[in-house]
Amino acid sequence: ATATGSTLWFGGTVPQALNIDGTLAGGYIRSLVVNNSSGATPAVAINNSLAISNSFFMTFGSTGGPGTLTFGNFAASLTMILTRVNGSLLTTPVFDPNVTFNATYNNSLVQTITGPELPSIVTGTFTINDPAGVLLNATTTAQKLALTNGTLTTAGTSLLKIAGTNPTDITGGSNTSYVSGPLIRTLPSSLVPGTQYSFPVGKASFTPVTLVDPTTDADPPADYQIEITDGRWGTD
Repeated sequence: ATATGSTLWFGGTVPQALNIDGTLAGGYIRSLVVNNSSGATPAVAINNSLAISNSFFMTFGSTGGPGTLTFGNFAASLTMILTRVNGSLLTTPVFDPNVTFNATYNNSLVQTITGPELPSIVTGTFTINDPAGVLLNATTTAQKLALTNGTLTTAGTSLLKIAGTNPTDITGGSNTSYVSGPLIRTLPSSLVPGTQYSFPVGKASFTPVTLVDPTTDADPPADYQIEITDGRWGTD
């Protein structure tokens, strides 16, 4: 392992471990990178509790162990980003509720199934940039969604809700990047005509839906769920 500018990098070809003898300045590190190709489980054992303030790059190999990982440190940074490529997390971390958390998936080789690295509430942007696709394995609420490349597969037991009420809180959406399954958007209270809310959804192919000039009353914000189902409807 190497540490540069408060970035801790695990890049070995044999199993590695984090063992902290003493205390960390400020009680956290700025960034953690795991790029271990040993194939061990875990490839990197976290044996002490560790807080990460800015970023965690899950490039290759699994991360686990008895130590507790904390994502975010409000005293050091207001935001944190997790980037998952080919790595995986074996244990559930603690998420600092005061930090805006962003998650990006950009594996280009195989479909990624989300794991404990993704909290139930993503307070920042959930970004899909994975040509092989991402399978959401638990119901998740995100403030924003950015669809760059690859499909995001959801289901009735693993719903995705976008809580941001601005029409631009979902960006992207194309023939190569959309939500395959149900997608929920929250619309604000007292909405008057003049806006459009896109639902970049599809199933076998991209079949987007747009709410044009929707209106809502003064009650709490309303959730709208849309899902595309392939097949024939009606009778011959």
